[in-house]
Amino acid sequence: MSSSSGNYIVCSNCFAIPPTTPLRCSRCTSVDSYCSKKCFSRHFKHLHKSLCTPKPSPNSNAITSPSSSPRLTIALAPIPPSTKITASPNSSLPLVPPVLLSSTTACSWCFASDTVTKLFPPTPTPSLHKYCSAKCQRSDFFGAFENFIHNSTMKQNKSTPRPPPTLLLANRLLSALIIKELPSSGGGPSPPSPLQVEFDSMEANLDAVRSTDTTSLQHKANDLESYHRQFWSVIRMFRGVSEPSAPHQHLIDFAKSCLTVLPPATAPAALNPNLDLNLNSINTLAILKIYANAATICDASGNKLGVGLFSQLSGVNHSCSPNGHQSFVTGRNNRMPSLNIFSTRRINANEEVTVAYCDLGAPTDVRQKELLGTYFFNCNCSKCQLPVDSTYLSTYNKCVENESKVLNLIDTGKYLSCLPILRAMTPSVETVWGRHSTQWGLHLLKIVKISLLQEEGEFNQEEIQNFIVEAKGIFEKLFGPGNEIEIMIRENYAI
Repeated sequence: MSSSSGNYIVCSNCFAIPPTTPLRCSRCTSVDSYCSKKCFSRHFKHLHKSLCTPKPSPNSNAITSPSSSPRLTIALAPIPPSTKITASPNSSLPLVPPVLLSSTTACSWCFASDTVTKLFPPTPTPSLHKYCSAKCQRSDFFGAFENFIHNSTMKQNKSTPRPPPTLLLANRLLSALIIKELPSSGGGPSPPSPLQVEFDSMEANLDAVRSTDTTSLQHKANDLESYHRQFWSVIRMFRGVSEPSAPHQHLIDFAKSCLTVLPPATAPAALNPNLDLNLNSINTLAILKIYANAATICDASGNKLGVGLFSQLSGVNHSCSPNGHQSFVTGRNNRMPSLNIFSTRRINANEEVTVAYCDLGAPTDVRQKELLGTYFFNCNCSKCQLPVDSTYLSTYNKCVENESKVLNLIDTGKYLSCLPILRAMTPSVETVWGRHSTQWGLHLLKIVKISLLQEEGEFNQEEIQNFIVEAKGIFEKLFGPGNEIEIMIRENYAI
């Protein structure tokens, strides 16, 4: 938020010109600078820290996104299998704090899911966001104001629904663009912030949207505009508080680190001039870019936790026969979730890096329906051109049906009744997903876990040992060494 005009630099907290050499963050390459330690402490603690990313290392680039085609990522050199891929040093970090799908499943900041029973604050009114620790709660700038808005609305109407995660994520994106904007003290145009450059490079699939019903999209854009104004009105309200207030002191501190004015939420966006007027707004553009680029954050078992925007994934295209696999690191050291992409086979130099946006085991029509409905594009890859195999379709449907039966039995505590179904499913799981997939590894671990509930002598120890070793190798290849499931296997089975 600081800027320079000639030899002048503006403080990111109070917007004053520093009387001496300005203070800068030593952790990142941000443009933020400060006129005093007090301003540095206030702004860093309550705002800068949540958006601060480490300094880049010049030797960490393995792939790059050409400027002529932002949605294309190419290997600069041959990449061996099971190798972590990074388009830039900070590409694994989210552009803005991700949004949890439900506050009852995990911590809203670090997404730790093993502390559900310890989440706080335990307020009489259900909070929109809860946290595993005070440190996570203090770090969540956006969540603090979203909680206040939700709780205030709940007092007036207890049936108020939870805001959709995409709306919260879009508001966070627009607000972060404003917070990280570079004000010009010389009256000239401001240079674009790194986040603005990233936002501009994201695809929005505008042509695909024009061919669909835009009424729903317009309603969502209107909801975003309304929420965006409410969000900044609350910030403005707390910024004007001069007396200390114990219950809301963190909100006051957060607000005093922000801009004082409510920015226009409907400023014209630099879109295609041939677009309809109702599509030509910054709110609509933000929603479209969320739909086209947001990633569903899952834990190592495939459970959906939340949605987020990651620079690296927004530059990697989909393929039904990908050479890469994305995974997320959650619940680590009170930090936001991060994204990793690993190669699933050797990737040659100058070859495009691709990942799957959907379940690769699903039939073609199911995959295409999900891709069109979620990401607004039709996949025409070679795999999608293959004729429909009725036998494969029957096998897939049987897998889905049996998996549902297993989950129902587990929910009712009938664990040993699952074992015959799981063993009968094994050939089908191998046919649909293959022996090197997450689904295959999880399937083996389910058989292991339930088999060990039997009395000794009722199961084949050598077979169980082989299943554990195979599953461990799969997850190490897909998610890299030291991933959550590998650690669990090592701790539970001493392998």
